[in-house]
Amino acid sequence: FRRMRPVGPMRFGRRNHQNASAPTLPKLQYAAEPLSLYRYARSAVGMPLLEFLAYYQVLEYYFSRYSQRDLLDKLRNELRDPNFRADDERQLSRILRITRQPGRGYGDERSQLKATVRYSVSEDAISDFFSANPEVLGHFSAKKQAIAGLEPVDPKRKKGDLADLLCERIYEIRCRVVHTKEDGGGQVDSLLMPFSPEAESLRAENVLMRFLAQKVLIAGAVDLSA
Repeated sequence: FRRMRPVGPMRFGRRNHQNASAPTLPKLQYAAEPLSLYRYARSAVGMPLLEFLAYYQVLEYYFSRYSQRDLLDKLRNELRDPNFRADDERQLSRILRITRQPGRGYGDERSQLKATVRYSVSEDAISDFFSANPEVLGHFSAKKQAIAGLEPVDPKRKKGDLADLLCERIYEIRCRVVHTKEDGGGQVDSLLMPFSPEAESLRAENVLMRFLAQKVLIAGAVDLSA
């Protein structure tokens, strides 16, 4: 079988960056499961849909941890209040309302994605990423998007929180990749099909996804000396 090549003029290859500093011993230990998913994504050469989903699963692995941080902070503040009384049913009902959330994480999947990205990477780091990757920036900020239905994201002219805008975009792409039924994800023409020009354009999206997956892995790592 001949090798499939990207459709269209855009090709986002992996650049080799030379580091002039001397190598050092590892200082961090990463969780085995998301690290395995990250390696799987890196091995998915020529399969942008699979690569995107594997990077998304790296982020998804931490949804429960980071989406619950806001919940824990709210509970901690309630219980720290000197006026809190365990025999007050009204106050106990307030605690129950805080904790009554569906699923394993806090909020829906879109909210958990945003909480994970916000915790793991700063807005400045995201802006620096786009500055260092002008081809990717051009893809995200183009008036006519390579993937129909997506809104342009320009870090210099953003309207709202940059991380939130990117998470909305990531979640929409994720839905269009995994929803393969007409009655499950909307119109047939909204799906991202393998080997289509839109699927090939995910190569630019995957550069960002790889960056975010790396940041999430780093945020979830533990010190080897601990």
